[in-house]
Amino acid sequence: MYAQIEKSKENNSRAVANSVSQKKSNGKQGFRFLVNRPKSVSQRKLQEFGNNNPQQIQLGSFQGSVLQKRKNPKKDMRTIQCSTVLGYTNPTNRSGTDTINSYHHDRVQHTDAHRNAASVQSGYAADRSDVTGDCNHAVPYKMIKDHVGSRLLSAPNNVVNAVGIINPLAGAYGSYQAPVTPTVAGIEVGEADLNVAVDQLIPTAANNVQNLFYWPDHTGDNSGTAIDQPKGVGKYPGGVAAYKAFLSVHETRLRADGLIP
Repeated sequence: MYAQIEKSKENNSRAVANSVSQKKSNGKQGFRFLVNRPKSVSQRKLQEFGNNNPQQIQLGSFQGSVLQKRKNPKKDMRTIQCSTVLGYTNPTNRSGTDTINSYHHDRVQHTDAHRNAASVQSGYAADRSDVTGDCNHAVPYKMIKDHVGSRLLSAPNNVVNAVGIINPLAGAYGSYQAPVTPTVAGIEVGEADLNVAVDQLIPTAANNVQNLFYWPDHTGDNSGTAIDQPKGVGKYPGGVAAYKAFLSVHETRLRADGLIP
């Protein structure tokens, strides 16, 4: 009987660990920043304990309950001690003065809906059956991504600065804004929330249909450092000059909003 209970405890513990591990491995994140805030004494002690313990404590984002109820808790309590796993809600809140010293963003590709709209806009069929070549960005995705990163890492490269840059632009472009909590010392923002806000702003601005075009020939973007423009004869009813003027409207907006240099 005692061995059966011990085996049940081991299975439950493995289930919990597997659940937490699976959630962490499935999580995807594009933009990430690192904050150089020193660890507290309690955090260091927890880490040392986890490193020396074969059943390491897994600390991460709390998504649902990681506690599993036993079928017969009273019976277990009579024979063995309880095994506890604690989940913490949002353990990575950042204060406004925390420094951002690293930036990374993975490109988000435009969708078929974007391509279909760009096809019609360029004078081609909605199903792209008569299109030749790729769907091009007038303002390169890389240019927007790099300039946003440059602004976030420029002094004062802290959370207050990042929120001040990202949230107003997110509101203007209709993407996610990171919730801000006022504190006695200033503000506090969830690290994951700020990541998502940047993740959504960049593709929303870059993959806007007014920044996409199909054309038989174009100037190229010089590896993401130059504005790409159609050239020669295309299918747009107004001709290439009119279409270049159409695309320049979004370019002007991006530059005015500080999303490109």
